[in-house]
Amino acid sequence: QLHHASLQYSFVTQFIAAMVACGFFLFMFGGVAHDFIFAVLAGAGAFLTFDFVQRFIQIKFFSEFISAAVVISIAAISTKLGLAINQDTITIAGVMPLVPGILITNAIRDLLAGELLAGMSRGVEAAITAFAIGAGVAIVLLLF
Repeated sequence: QLHHASLQYSFVTQFIAAMVACGFFLFMFGGVAHDFIFAVLAGAGAFLTFDFVQRFIQIKFFSEFISAAVVISIAAISTKLGLAINQDTITIAGVMPLVPGILITNAIRDLLAGELLAGMSRGVEAAITAFAIGAGVAIVLLLF
């Protein structure tokens, strides 16, 4: 039974976890309770966008770019309409689930273990992922 068990959580479980994580990342980065719902919405938007784009275009970096653009769009629109207070913390909270923390950790682990090719490969993948997230945020910020 263990060999046939799925190691992945259901889509709904992942969706709820992404929303809750984004909401509480807001508080970790000094956000106010008033912005909690917008951080949750930004996380929901990022998760749904990532999944939707990934189904049609199997390029992870493009999915992360579009997801980051959705996060900053939600944050910018909510603050421009006067519904939210701090666009920065909403944006940071929304993009945190996209940040390649495991990739960075594995890259460093591989490099320290002497696996130079694997470490560099994962490190470059993490850097490109971070660039895609940053570019998505920057382009939308230029538009607003």
